Amino acid sequence: MSLLLLLLLVHPCLQVWPWIGRIGALTHWRGFTIPTTAEYAAVNRFNEAMRSREALKPTIKSDAYYADGYKGYAGEKVITA
Repeated sequence: MSLLLLLLLVHPCLQVWPWIGRIGALTHWRGFTIPTTAEYAAVNRFNEAMRSREALKPTIKSDAYYADGYKGYAGEKVITA
């Protein structure tokens, strides 16, 4: 079994984090943010915890980076709530 596969099985958060880390693109193009209600408290804690991990900090891109990368999917039309 490869080390990467083992890490993904042991740390499922590594599978989810890239998608939550890109939420800035949805905020930019669709006006969506993760709610700060009690119902989403665990998601927000997870997001903060992952962003604070030293091992991940070098890989985290800015929200503008992801917004630019997703503009083809968004059709370059900003939709705000």
